[in-house]
Amino acid sequence: MRDLAAYGLVAGLVVFWLTGFRLLFREPSAGQFGFFRGLAWLAIFLVLFELLSPFVSRTRPGGLHLTYGVFTATLLHFVGGLEQGGWLRGSLKNPPEHVGPYLFWASLVGMLMALRFIATG
Repeated sequence: MRDLAAYGLVAGLVVFWLTGFRLLFREPSAGQFGFFRGLAWLAIFLVLFELLSPFVSRTRPGGLHLTYGVFTATLLHFVGGLEQGGWLRGSLKNPPEHVGPYLFWASLVGMLMALRFIATG
């Protein structure tokens, strides 16, 4: 199940990145933010599953594996909070005017880190 969810995360990020080239020039829609936040919660679920796996089975995840997972989940969660009225945007003194490029580049970097998460696991 973990592998299926991890490959689903990578596939979702690839789809978001390939369809998100227009985010470099336009603001994302509410549906795009919702999809991105869903991917962030999937990454958080994967990290929590890896943290709980020693209690369920005898396998222990490596430190580098968990580090890539935490970085991926953190990046996606924080950038997902940049939407209008989002938790991160409201806490910034000077929020960015255009958040589309942040979503585009975060999806690319998140995809690459998720691939490293799979490779080190």
